[in-house]
Amino acid sequence: MPASPFNRNFPGPVPRPAAAGWRSSAAVAAVWFAVSVTAGADPRVPADDAEVLETLPRVLFHARDELAGLKDALAQHPDDVDAARRLAGYYVQIGKRESDPRFYGFARATLAPWWERDDAPAAVLKLRAKLKERDHDYAAAREDLARVLDKAPDDGQALIETANLHWVQGRYADARAVLERLDALADPFAAAFARIPLDAVTGRADAAYADAKAMRTDASARGADAVQWVHAMSAEIARALGDDDAAARHFRAGLADDPGDLYLLRGFADLMLDQGRGAEALPILRDHLADTGVLLRAAIAARQSGAAEDLAVWRDRLARRFDEIHRRGGTPHGRYESRFLLEIEDQPAEALRVARENWQLQRQHRDTRNLLEAALAAGDSAAAAPAVAFLREHGTQDAVLQPLIDRLEAP
Repeated sequence: MPASPFNRNFPGPVPRPAAAGWRSSAAVAAVWFAVSVTAGADPRVPADDAEVLETLPRVLFHARDELAGLKDALAQHPDDVDAARRLAGYYVQIGKRESDPRFYGFARATLAPWWERDDAPAAVLKLRAKLKERDHDYAAAREDLARVLDKAPDDGQALIETANLHWVQGRYADARAVLERLDALADPFAAAFARIPLDAVTGRADAAYADAKAMRTDASARGADAVQWVHAMSAEIARALGDDDAAARHFRAGLADDPGDLYLLRGFADLMLDQGRGAEALPILRDHLADTGVLLRAAIAARQSGAAEDLAVWRDRLARRFDEIHRRGGTPHGRYESRFLLEIEDQPAEALRVARENWQLQRQHRDTRNLLEAALAAGDSAAAAPAVAFLREHGTQDAVLQPLIDRLEAP
């Protein structure tokens, strides 16, 4: 399912960087390092002085004055929670826009004085929850939001974020209960933002699509982020309803407004890959390979279209990214790693293992699809049975998933 301006599921209050031109995700400067990028690994010395090992987001150039101002304000008053909140929120926005995990680390470091405090201010708790969600620590994120709601039961944003966390994990009844509270507090537009993704996966996809269509006019008055959310939501629901032509129109409309919208790029690429149009997907993906999700799709597109050289380079880059996370003691995003193992590495059994572990943590469309596809490839239909039962329990309509279910259940 698509994400909102800040969560790509529901809207959020964190201010976005205001500097002009920051939306571009291309990098314009290179930095050469002769140091290890992996904890515990031997230092790596480039064979060529011209080798680019890291690129810097363009936002750092366009927004450097604003960023410097926020950092200076905090440096002068390190105990100023509002200054810390504004700087951390800025980092979160850059991290989301550029899909660069370093900025989430900067945000966490900025909030360090309040990171372990249960009595942290509400604004910090909500940012802290966002960062924990990003690390897939959903239970801890919900705890922080619960602390906010204990003090302010009518905090609409905390309710929206809580509903989102339930939705991501497939806890739909819990999400619906939270949204009932939200309906009494928020304006209809905000409530619809929160309700449509849930309706789309609980037997109300047609109504959700109609609601998203009805929001387009009002979204324009709410800003570019709201418009992009409606494009993405409409595209995803159209795919679930089996209308790929409509989905393509929604993807193109969103990318016409913002060619660097990573979520729309990933979704449109998936549509083209499903249609065997990998060669057409490659040109729109090449400029955004810093994002792991885009890089994964580019590698799949290269394999599908026979671009062997690109495939070799991108396969190696993905393998190194996953390996670096493992070396640091972390766990790569299971949604990406399982798909990499299946569609690039041809390791269905291992892909199924990762997909099953990931599905226990989060149950969005792509997580479920990965599990069904890996189970088919591994010849283990029983492994997918919990996911199939989950979809049926909630009346999920999905024209992409249904053929996989039919194949799993075929004699």
